[in-house]
Amino acid sequence: LAVDVAVIATPPGTVPAIIEQCARKGIAHAIVISAGVSEGMDCHGVRILGPNCIGLMRPSLRLNATFARGQALEGSLAHRA
Repeated sequence: LAVDVAVIATPPGTVPAIIEQCARKGIAHAIVISAGVSEGMDCHGVRILGPNCIGLMRPSLRLNATFARGQALEGSLAHRA
């Protein structure tokens, strides 16, 4: 089973090693919720959202990769025409 995205919410000192592990496993995308992580760290080819972010919601897919409570309502604010 392939992993589409890793959601990382761990102590900042562990994030670089986790990103490296993701790269070795072929995980191409990560959301780094953790704060205090150097934004200049080596990403090993992994595309990263964050660090220090709330995460990502996509209500139409029922995806909530955040630390927020609840789910946002579907809408058209970021909808493509």
